[in-house]
Amino acid sequence: MSTFLVEETILFLESCVLGVFLGCLFDLFRIFRMTVKCGTIFVFIQDILYFAIITFVTFMFLLSYNDGRLRMFILVGELMGSVLYFFSLSILILKSSELIIKVMKKILSIILNPFIIFFKFIKSKIDNLKTKINFKLKKFKLFDKLSLKNISKIVYNKIMFRKNFTK
Repeated sequence: MSTFLVEETILFLESCVLGVFLGCLFDLFRIFRMTVKCGTIFVFIQDILYFAIITFVTFMFLLSYNDGRLRMFILVGELMGSVLYFFSLSILILKSSELIIKVMKKILSIILNPFIIFFKFIKSKIDNLKTKINFKLKKFKLFDKLSLKNISKIVYNKIMFRKNFTK
């Protein structure tokens, strides 16, 4: 067997391992999305960031292991490694991370529940105060509307206005 073929086989296997690591990186993004609810724009930015990272990592891999030459079997090896990872370890990692996230959210809800109840109580008191102030302001505005008439709608002013300016 020639040394060239052995070197390419080792390079292919190394690119498969790189694909597994890139799949792990994508799982980190997925776990982050499970913990923090993201909108579509934020998911789009995360995807762009992920593709920029894998492009840079692949470029550095090509520079260091293959003198910067792009070979199709390297890209195929990365793809095969990531596909194998997604259909094997990724399922286990995501299931365990879902369980960990649920447990952490439960613990946080137990810890934060007294604070939430306190702030809801304060908010209800503030809302009651706001409604009382609004009621007083509405009464004042109603009184204001009754006491002050629009000058142009008063008949006496219309008559006086016509007499003074029609001469």
